[in-house]
Amino acid sequence: MTAPINKLLAIREVLDDPIGMKDKLSDRELEVARLRAHGHMPKQIAAQLKVKPGTVWMFLDRVRMKTGISSGDLTRKMMERLEEALQ
Repeated sequence: MTAPINKLLAIREVLDDPIGMKDKLSDRELEVARLRAHGHMPKQIAAQLKVKPGTVWMFLDRVRMKTGISSGDLTRKMMERLEEALQ
């Protein structure tokens, strides 16, 4: 029973911090990275957060500068972390 609970906790951690860089990012950068990793497009993120699309791109650029992970690679990185959590 403990193993399934540990896997669920690991999956939740990945969903909360999709790229494993929570400590390097501001709250807003993490929020934008999380939404992008979950497949939302920048215009959708902007509408959800009530900011301009350029602001979203600015945050994505900051995420890239701090982590080395581009906007397009956020989903791939999250999927890699989920695969590891499920093993």
